[in-house]
Amino acid sequence: MRPATRRGIGILTAGCVVVLGFQLADRSALAQELDAAIEVQERLTLAYEAQAADVAAVQADVHQLSAVYANNVALLDAREDFVDAIAASRSALAGAKGKVDTGDERDDILDLQAVVLRERADVAVVTDATADVETVTSDVNEAVEEYDREQERMAAERAAAAAAAGGGGWSGGWSGGSGSASAASSGGGTASTAGGYARVRAALNAVGGGGVPLEQFAGACGGGWAAACASSSGVIRFTPAVATWSDGRLYWAMAHELAHIHQFRVWGPLMRSSGYASLFGGNIEHLANCMAAARGYGSGNVSCSGAQIQFAGAIWYGSVPA
Repeated sequence: MRPATRRGIGILTAGCVVVLGFQLADRSALAQELDAAIEVQERLTLAYEAQAADVAAVQADVHQLSAVYANNVALLDAREDFVDAIAASRSALAGAKGKVDTGDERDDILDLQAVVLRERADVAVVTDATADVETVTSDVNEAVEEYDREQERMAAERAAAAAAAGGGGWSGGWSGGSGSASAASSGGGTASTAGGYARVRAALNAVGGGGVPLEQFAGACGGGWAAACASSSGVIRFTPAVATWSDGRLYWAMAHELAHIHQFRVWGPLMRSSGYASLFGGNIEHLANCMAAARGYGSGNVSCSGAQIQFAGAIWYGSVPA
């Protein structure tokens, strides 16, 4: 090989090495840039993931708050319905005063009010309480309507009886209060008509006669005179003096007259009962006193044996012992 040729090859080789060196240097710089870009991408990815997690947490909080808000709105709506139901129940209870004993129903409504006042989250609890109040209100209204219908029926019967007798008054067997029930009042003074009636009505309700009609009268009873009187048609009458009696005496008198109402309901079997004949000697007033005593409203003037109390107690439930 000639010297010139060898120099040419040497120069060409040296040039290739220089070019290759430049290329390797460029690849190294690109690799560093790529690594830097990957690092930036990784940081951005981590930042994005962190932000996404924060967004998800915020969205979860918003969703929860929205659910709580919606539940609170529903709870407020349910409470408004409950308040409306309570208002209706108060009207029903007021309308039942003096007609139907609503003590248990009033207690039930107060219990339901306490339940609703304690509830802070469960809409169903308030909704159920509202339905229960509406049921109680409906029951009270039905009882009052039944009372009013019965009053109308008995008024029609009395009018028909009076017309048949030429205006001669009430029909049916009346039984006056025995002994002390016909005696003078243990109280004093004169009760007002409205206030006196309300007091006697409350006493009759308290002894279990909430659905029994009550009327004031002058005292004519079964051909005689009595402070209080019960009719076989289911009505109790009282004189104004009864309203001035002490609580114990008044409650006894109403229990005594209510006992007569229950006696009339089993009159036939009672009159045929050998137990009634042997224990009470056919004295219907003594039986009424013992029936009152069986209910816890005894009279200090009357004593009843255990057998008499047992017999008398059964009459309250429509049963006539042998």
